[in-house]
Amino acid sequence: RVKGYGFPPSSLNFDATTVQPQETSFAPIPAGNYLAVVTSSEVKPLKSGNGTGVSLQFQIVDGQYANRRIYSNINIQHSNPKAEGIGQSQLSQLCHATGILQLKDTQELHNIPVNIKVKIRVAAPGSNYDDQNDITGYESANGVSHQPVPSYTKPAPIAPAVANAAPWASRA
Repeated sequence: RVKGYGFPPSSLNFDATTVQPQETSFAPIPAGNYLAVVTSSEVKPLKSGNGTGVSLQFQIVDGQYANRRIYSNINIQHSNPKAEGIGQSQLSQLCHATGILQLKDTQELHNIPVNIKVKIRVAAPGSNYDDQNDITGYESANGVSHQPVPSYTKPAPIAPAVANAAPWASRA
């Protein structure tokens, strides 16, 4: 018996014609900005074997698409330095949006409202995938910008004046 229900686990008397089916859509939501929270996260090896990423699940918390989930994967370590740099800047943007500037565990990002910028990635013709949503940016939900502390950089050298330069050309 199923505890508390009074009938055996395989026994059921349910008529689906008497209940409206749950409306669930797998179609991407429209591109735009949405208030969302991270509901789950995991650091794991990339499927390519080229590094490590953070897998994030966001849940939209208001509006027409409340409770819809959007997924994001961010490279944090990669054999390609450009891919690694892009991923780390994305994670930094999310950290600044949440106010968690010294991230030790991805669970620290959970349940903090952030604005996410969502686009639709159109599936390539002939691929086995459907159109899907991508998150292209993160902003603080409360309008407070968490800016990094500026670091000192050596100023660029002043270029020497070029002989025969046009009179209106600026001289540094």
